[in-house]
Amino acid sequence: MNYKGHILFGTFFLVVLIALDKYYFHFFFNSINLKFFLIFLPLIIFSFLLPDIDHRISMPRLIVTIGLILMSLYYALQHSYTLIIILLVILLIIWVIPFIPGWGHRGHTHSIIFIALISLLVCLINWKIAMIFFFGGLSHLIADGCIKLW
Repeated sequence: MNYKGHILFGTFFLVVLIALDKYYFHFFFNSINLKFFLIFLPLIIFSFLLPDIDHRISMPRLIVTIGLILMSLYYALQHSYTLIIILLVILLIIWVIPFIPGWGHRGHTHSIIFIALISLLVCLINWKIAMIFFFGGLSHLIADGCIKLW
């Protein structure tokens, strides 16, 4: 499935999940309003695409690469060389991932453990968005028919 298909399926999956929770379970999504979704929309859409970061030619890899380069340029203007080195190491790791055994396309990035670990990092921003991020990544795995633990 391409990135457009993952965005459509992820949106459908999230809307169904929110509707089920709102009308039946009343567990999580009833405390989230439309303003919350609009603020975090880019991150939510990125969660639908994240598992494909291991693909050599993918939208999430392009987005992350551009973001890291822009952040590096910003920190270069701020003379924060330590942060530049950290960002460039992260960029190198992202570009080397497909060549590491087990990390090729539909490897470890297409696993529930990977999605959970990344969601824990997103939890540093907001725990509610981390939950949505997890379900967004899970929707990608379901759409690809490639659900595995690791």
